[in-house]
Amino acid sequence: MTYEVETTNDIRVETYVLAALIIEGNRQHHIPELKPEYFHNPVHQDLCRAMIEMYERRTHIDMISLARHCIDKKYLPTPHDIATITSGISGAANIDTHIKYLYQMYGLRKFARIGAEIVERATKKGADPFQLADELQGEIDGFVNQLSRDPVQLDRMVLNEIQRIGNKASGKSELVPASGWNDLDMYTSGMAPGEMWVLAGRPGMGKTAMAVALLQSHCKAGGKGLMFSLEMENSALAQRIISGETDLPSYKIRKGEVNEDDMRRMLNYSNDLDSLKIWFEDTPHTTIEKIRARVKTMKQKHGITCVVCDYLGLVTPTDSKQIREQQVAHISKTAKQIAKECGVTFIMLAQLNRESEKRADKRPMLSDLRESGAIEQDADIVMFPFRPAYYEQGQEMMTKTQEEAAELHIAKNRNGVANVVIPVTFVPGLASYKLRAPFQTF
Repeated sequence: MTYEVETTNDIRVETYVLAALIIEGNRQHHIPELKPEYFHNPVHQDLCRAMIEMYERRTHIDMISLARHCIDKKYLPTPHDIATITSGISGAANIDTHIKYLYQMYGLRKFARIGAEIVERATKKGADPFQLADELQGEIDGFVNQLSRDPVQLDRMVLNEIQRIGNKASGKSELVPASGWNDLDMYTSGMAPGEMWVLAGRPGMGKTAMAVALLQSHCKAGGKGLMFSLEMENSALAQRIISGETDLPSYKIRKGEVNEDDMRRMLNYSNDLDSLKIWFEDTPHTTIEKIRARVKTMKQKHGITCVVCDYLGLVTPTDSKQIREQQVAHISKTAKQIAKECGVTFIMLAQLNRESEKRADKRPMLSDLRESGAIEQDADIVMFPFRPAYYEQGQEMMTKTQEEAAELHIAKNRNGVANVVIPVTFVPGLASYKLRAPFQTF
């Protein structure tokens, strides 16, 4: 039996679900799936409330015991109501389908209420559209998150996974999008949907440059990316990308000190961008809820596979009254949820504290993550770009265009090998990272 939801309430369905659960004791395990608000009729709401209370207390539920409970609690249903509800119902066939339909009608009523609230609040003087969108998105997400899949029994779960592994071995399955860096993919198996990566470092280590390099290489390998640039405007980010791709020093591009050959190189590079699917957003004062809404939209419209947020410290807190550690924990947790909900790899950039600066060996450690241990806990992969030459030569070398040896540390890898250093090169004058070989472990 299937339904097309045409109204936001149906007394027949509400009556059937309640009656079926009252007269069929072997179907009463469905009672915990219900909530009083799923029912539109106030009598039905109280009857559901009574059944839940009795079920939780392991009290036998039938017409007589239920009527007595309602009388004791002064609930609306009378013995006559209960008799009327159960009359004409002889079984509990298709109870699963009826409960699903009941939940769909509840969802429509909830969305109708949210819509009315949008209209009312949006027409008030001084209404903040961004705050309104954040709060309403939270309500919608809270409802949608209740729609969970049924648990999977072990034998079916294992057989499904064996089949997936077999398909992957035979080349029949859809492969995980590659990062485009073979040495990195060796340890991460690509940019897996649902994973949260953290790319963290001290100022000057080139976090943004590393993130842009990974996003570009991922998209060149067939992925589709979205980057939230909360620190740099799109124009500045575009200058940095042009510099890295054309080998033109970034300071010359910023000052406009380019000749005809330089312009030709930049235009030739732009001609190759048609097939590269990357979007950038530099909207200031962005909350993690706004990011979630944008990612969902871009996933539906363009099928994005990777999201970069630069960086965690500039994400506007949803609740300004919370202490900073709680704010960071909320942002980190939500970023992980976005990755799972939208099936993307979410790369969050973060700052490290100053502890590494106090050590003789400046190489970062997991304990250097700033502001919250939740970042390390939520992340599937934590990586640190590190430039030894930065500490050896100082920032006065930032305009040089020669390559310097740098490192990408994989400090945490939930599903693979950690404590790995991938050799890379960094060109300060181009703000550009590239791979080099061979790799090593530490």
